[in-house]
Amino acid sequence: MVKDFVSQVNEIYNPTDEPGGYIFGFDAFLTRPVRGPNTFIEETYGLYGKEGNGELNLFEEEVSMTLPYAENDTFTIVQSSNILPKELEQGWDLENSGIAWFRGGNNFGLQIEDVGVQSNFYASARRMQHTTIDYDSTYPGEDKLLTPSSPNNDDGRFWLRGYEDIPFRIEDGSEMYIQGDNFKFDAVLSNDWNLASALRVDDGLNAQNIKSSEDLPEGANDTAFRISKLGDGEFTEIISVINADLGNEMGDLNDNLEHQESIENLLLDQRRAVSSVSIDEEVADLMQFQRSFQASSRVLNTLDKMLELVVMGLVK
Repeated sequence: MVKDFVSQVNEIYNPTDEPGGYIFGFDAFLTRPVRGPNTFIEETYGLYGKEGNGELNLFEEEVSMTLPYAENDTFTIVQSSNILPKELEQGWDLENSGIAWFRGGNNFGLQIEDVGVQSNFYASARRMQHTTIDYDSTYPGEDKLLTPSSPNNDDGRFWLRGYEDIPFRIEDGSEMYIQGDNFKFDAVLSNDWNLASALRVDDGLNAQNIKSSEDLPEGANDTAFRISKLGDGEFTEIISVINADLGNEMGDLNDNLEHQESIENLLLDQRRAVSSVSIDEEVADLMQFQRSFQASSRVLNTLDKMLELVVMGLVK
């Protein structure tokens, strides 16, 4: 029920799936990014193992990740620049093409005037419709210097604008990234078996910025009206059914509890009847046995003395 209600409210409030435009979200965490196979180069040119060997670094400790739907999502970041393996250079007349090309290591590609070789990446998600990447001009990096106009010349980072703003940095390796190189990471629900406990309301939601209408003039309140209508039909019936089921189940549980308590009391009575012990009777029996033992001991002593006298008399 929580899953359906949250999904419907978010779809009404944010029908275009804009980043950060949701009312509710479920707690989630980000997985470690992995480099995927370059299916573009493999399927288009039949070349394998030509990927760049850098890494994608997520700053997940800065993200309070939430998902607006009760399902995991996968983000993909892909290199889109026209940089290709050197095996494809044959047949390309780079010098006479009239275009500025570069050769670097095992790759070649288009060189942008006044910028040089630049890798461009774009982002996508399995479910989310709109994801974008922006350069984080406020991040100084390890050198503590800001170079917002040239992120490739600094140890800066980028923002992935998704359900949340996710900061990341793509680290270069010994092999340059080529067109189609990609990284993937997941946003995973932190508690998918108890969604109610993982539900969160947008921290920035307040009376001043809440959206009451999508396309109509301000004050139309069509969005608020559609959300309020959710309580008039299906969800009201679901809650009524749940309440009735809970009442019936609680009644059955109470009846079963009383029955089990009766059985327990009966078994305890039977146990006491079989194994009960009277302290007074046991003490009286103990004293009686002790006196019997003492009397037997005296008889044995007397017999021993008599036997001794008989033996001594025979010896004489």
